[in-house]
Amino acid sequence: MFPIRLARSPLGLRGESGRTPWHDLRMLHMVTIEGLAHSDYGWRVLPSVKLRDLAYPEGCRVSMRGDVLQVHRPDGSVLAGTVGMWGVDAWQDADGNLVISSDPGDPEVSVTVAGLAEADLVPGSEVWIETYPMRDDPAEETAARP
Repeated sequence: MFPIRLARSPLGLRGESGRTPWHDLRMLHMVTIEGLAHSDYGWRVLPSVKLRDLAYPEGCRVSMRGDVLQVHRPDGSVLAGTVGMWGVDAWQDADGNLVISSDPGDPEVSVTVAGLAEADLVPGSEVWIETYPMRDDPAEETAARP
């Protein structure tokens, strides 16, 4: 299990919009990049991580497609991207059964980074995902997104 670290965003801004965040921006370390796989949604980061290891702070929801993430590179630079997709390695076998590569009771997930080039995602870089407070009314969440 990797350590969970929370930190204020060194970028201070929400993506490229230039708007300040509508909440106290906190980032959650997800994974350190060992490799990449191309996807229709961007670059899938390897390795996958156990879903149970993504311990979001209490009162925060899981990041969704389009949410902010950061890549902290070994040279000290920080790049902003977005969650292109979350995924579980799955396929359909010849009999039509859905098969996944990890234990269904303890699945592994991967994140696909959108908005950054393959050259930006060097091995040793850390992927940090933004945490968002849960809202009582889901409509508020949709309205608050850029």
